[in-house]
Amino acid sequence: MTPCSSAQVRPALSTALLLVGTTLTVGEAADRLGSAVPAGGVTRTLAHLRNAPHWDDTLTALTLLADHLRAEPPPIDYERRRRLDYRDLLPEDLWKQICRRTGTPPGAGQKADFARCLLFERLSGLPASQSPFLADDYDVRAKLSGFPRALTPALSGPLDQAARRFLDDHGLDEEPVYWHPPLHLLDGLELPGPNPAAVDLAALHDLTRHEHTALSEIARQLATTLDVIRHLLENHPAPASPTAAERFERRVAQTAAEETLSRAQFVDLYCVQRRTLAEIAAMIGASRKVTGRLARHHGIAPSAGGPPVDPAWFHHQYVTQRRTLRDLGHEVGRSVSRMSRIAKDYGIPIRPPTDAGNPQSVAIRRLAH
Repeated sequence: MTPCSSAQVRPALSTALLLVGTTLTVGEAADRLGSAVPAGGVTRTLAHLRNAPHWDDTLTALTLLADHLRAEPPPIDYERRRRLDYRDLLPEDLWKQICRRTGTPPGAGQKADFARCLLFERLSGLPASQSPFLADDYDVRAKLSGFPRALTPALSGPLDQAARRFLDDHGLDEEPVYWHPPLHLLDGLELPGPNPAAVDLAALHDLTRHEHTALSEIARQLATTLDVIRHLLENHPAPASPTAAERFERRVAQTAAEETLSRAQFVDLYCVQRRTLAEIAAMIGASRKVTGRLARHHGIAPSAGGPPVDPAWFHHQYVTQRRTLRDLGHEVGRSVSRMSRIAKDYGIPIRPPTDAGNPQSVAIRRLAH
């Protein structure tokens, strides 16, 4: 007997749960759940499960869950959630901010859409295929199925916060972001499919960080299914590999420095007050390398000796005021050749030598002094 896929079993069992103790038809129950599987598909899947092992325990599980939900209704109104407009879930600027603060490569727009699909499934209870973010393309769906391996503990938390923000913006601040009934209701039951709790998480995380090992191969090695692997990685993300962790720490440190010092503040400290990069690093609790990268981020070539040159000042004095490299070099303690190299670093075109001595330039030089 060919096993049913989880994409078939999940909506079928959800529909069956709604049928317990009611007079609803399968079609009515499927419609209420906004199921992605038509009533005919639900009926066929349930018939398949009825002829599979553990059907009696499956019925017991459904009955226990139905009784629990009747006695303690869930804190989430999923019918209302299914009607929400999810197009503003995880806006692009928020995704980029999360990536900067967690050191996560933002990827192309597709990666952000995969993150939105993950949140959509968790918030609505609907499959990602019903989200507004997933193109109807097999390759995209295949990539989406591998997205959980890109999750890390550092990224997972901010994504949950983004989901919380989305609910709050829709007036659902009284509801938790996610919820599931207590798992102890299933204790002692023999249910179809592998048990996620039987998978060694440490082994899963180790295999996941071997980027060339497909999730399907990881599932085979751990004697489980691809759906179980994805479920575990979504709820227990693998820590970043040592190399990725180092990159993550660098990006986080750099982002923190950029947010701590604006360009104007950095120019004042470095170019006006003539603080060294090491001194600035000590002021903001960063390393010398971080402030060196910060200088380049702000368009300033780090100085090995002598006062640094602010590119905005250089451009204004040389291009707008038309002062000479000799004048400017004298002012900042640099030779003409060094000022020429700095101009090249900053993308400032050098004027022909004859232009430096024209009457207008000489007059401007005199006024400048």
